[in-house]
Amino acid sequence: MPTKIHPDETPRPYTVRMMGDALRSSFRTSISERRRRMGLEVERVIVEAKDGSPMTAARRKELIEGVAAADPAWVLNGEQTLWKQNNGYPLSIQRELGISIVEFAGAPHTSLEALELELRENLPTITRTARELGLLDLGSGISPYAVPDERQMTPGRRYRAFRPFLGDLIYLHTISAVVHPNIEVSLEEVPRLMEMLKRYIPPISAVFGNSPIYMGRDSGRSSVREGFWDQMTWKYLQLVGIPPKVESMHDVLDMVLDMPAFVTSKGKDYLAYREPTTLRSVIGNGSADAYSVEHHERAVTVIPGREELYTQLGALRHCVRPRIGESDGEVKGRLEVRIADTPRSISGIMSIAAIVRGLVANADAAMERLAMHGDDTIGAARVSAIDSGLKGAYDGEPMLEVARDMVRLALEGLRLAGENERYLAYAQEIVDSGTNMADMQRRNFHEMPRSRYLRSIEAVLRD
Repeated sequence: MPTKIHPDETPRPYTVRMMGDALRSSFRTSISERRRRMGLEVERVIVEAKDGSPMTAARRKELIEGVAAADPAWVLNGEQTLWKQNNGYPLSIQRELGISIVEFAGAPHTSLEALELELRENLPTITRTARELGLLDLGSGISPYAVPDERQMTPGRRYRAFRPFLGDLIYLHTISAVVHPNIEVSLEEVPRLMEMLKRYIPPISAVFGNSPIYMGRDSGRSSVREGFWDQMTWKYLQLVGIPPKVESMHDVLDMVLDMPAFVTSKGKDYLAYREPTTLRSVIGNGSADAYSVEHHERAVTVIPGREELYTQLGALRHCVRPRIGESDGEVKGRLEVRIADTPRSISGIMSIAAIVRGLVANADAAMERLAMHGDDTIGAARVSAIDSGLKGAYDGEPMLEVARDMVRLALEGLRLAGENERYLAYAQEIVDSGTNMADMQRRNFHEMPRSRYLRSIEAVLRD
């Protein structure tokens, strides 16, 4: 465990290289491609069936208790959070930043088949319970009729700690939902796979764009939810969007240490730094005056090193995010892809996971296809995907062609990893037709009354 530093003690001289060496000493050094584990976090938008208004806190409590009653394996734990075990790993159904958003967090699995089975055993329970309560579990990246404001925000220390730095922009994220696939990586793989995956952010966003309607109007965009991130304040901007170029794990650590740091955690407490700072400064000075609990003046002891590092990694909101954690005496890593609007069906959710799984298994070929593009080009292509979906462009090349190649490369990767190709059927159908879910939502929005439109995007979690 890292040594606590008190104000009257000399700070321990943590450097990037020392931290990197400490991680390397216990980090998994290699992973068999067919034993590589994946996990999923799936957010769902829950609205009132009668008019599409956001679920209230009281209604969310009904939903969570209803899920526990429908499946006794789920155990209520704390404030409206459900837990269960799957082969020794915890699963959770928990609240998110927005009151009307519910997140399912699954266990890591070595096959897409096991991942799918877990989703099919759990997500439909949320959908059925919601319907019985007069709610709709929408398969959409955004609550289409909600107006973001403070009333939509989940109470809690974590969110209050972020609030001073994000201002009213934090409310934009109280009504949006995303799928986060994460994949196990070794320390040496982190920079290479980050660089490859970030080049596929634009076509992933284009294929899975599913949030065109915002505050009851056609936004004209394919993914208004993903566009929210570009509205962040300048202080937070370095933590979102396309991650900066990295060539080594030391570059990754430099990135994390020098980016703005606003909040960290100590046990169950979320602590806001008194002023925006950097993790390098916090670790370097060891000052107990760096933190305040929520907005109070009580200071706490700084523990330099891994705890802050892990928390700061969690604070990153880049489209590809490295995560590091410790379990069973081993430091384990994963890359999380934070880009895709929540699809309607389990086949859509699994297709996102299959894209990531296949690209990682076929990383060299995938990187070769888009290696010529730098961060500026990738960023511009991402904006084009957010605005125009598959009708956008990637540095002058039609986005649809890039998306088709992405699916082809992922398909080759699934074969290399021994995975079933059927998990890409959803994405294949989209790139074959050139029409994503945002296009379908927009058409239905202009042709249907509100109640029928809401039913058209209700999450029917069967295929």
